[in-house]
Amino acid sequence: VSPRFRLELCSGAAIGLVHVQGRGYAVSRSATGSWVVASGGVRMLFDAGILWAVDVGGVFPLHAPAIRAQDAQGTDQFRAPSAAGALLSIGPAFTF
Repeated sequence: VSPRFRLELCSGAAIGLVHVQGRGYAVSRSATGSWVVASGGVRMLFDAGILWAVDVGGVFPLHAPAIRAQDAQGTDQFRAPSAAGALLSIGPAFTF
C-alpha cells in the first residue's frame, strides 16, 4: 500500500487434542478427542520507528468433539464447541 504500511493475507490449518474431565458427578469420567480447524486472516504491518504488526484472523472448526454429561436425573447434557472464533494480536514484528 505504501512504504510504511503493508497488508498480507494468511491461511492455514490446525490440528489438536481436547481433553475434558468431569467433576462433581456421581460418576466422573474423562475423555480426549481431536479437533481440526481452518484459519484465515489479514496482517497489517506498519513502520512507526520499529515495525509493528496487527493480526486479525478467524478460526473455523472442521471437526470438533461433542462433550456429553448426564445430570442427576440421568438426562444427557450436550455441549458442542463454538462454531467459529476470532483472533486479534498487536505487537512489534521482528525479522531474522
